[in-house]
Amino acid sequence: MKHVIQRAAVTVAILSCALFPAAVFANSSWVWISEKRPYDLLPFVIAGTLIIEIAVIYRIPKMKKMSKVCGLVILANLLSFAVPYLLRIPSGVGYSFVENLDAFPSYTVNILFLIMTLAVEVPFLYKFLRKDTEKEKTLLLTLIVVNVLTTIGVAVVERIFCYGSW
Repeated sequence: MKHVIQRAAVTVAILSCALFPAAVFANSSWVWISEKRPYDLLPFVIAGTLIIEIAVIYRIPKMKKMSKVCGLVILANLLSFAVPYLLRIPSGVGYSFVENLDAFPSYTVNILFLIMTLAVEVPFLYKFLRKDTEKEKTLLLTLIVVNVLTTIGVAVVERIFCYGSW
């Protein structure tokens, strides 16, 4: 089971890089109309995501150590939030990080982010938390479902508060 999850995560990561290459938006005419940008909402969506994920992951599979769940969920989210940002940096050569994000409609959360979250966060958390529950399959399913739901929730929040035009 361990090797299957690891292979699946690596396969999804490789396929996502091949299927979703970085696009070039030279002289993009994209303009944010809203006062908020996706990265302005980041602290709030991170806090909401962490609260939901920690509560659900601790309660549904009946985890034994709340402090371990908190620490690992925070670390896993840091990893999964960082990967999509790091993948975007090379596409903005010559621009600062904020200028790169303002140059085109780069919502923080998109399909690539969901794939990376599932590829990074789920295997990481499953590997370190499975010994702290008697319900390993429930843990795995919980990790997948809660990550999909929180990622979709963040995407919806971003699209409600952040909008722009070409």
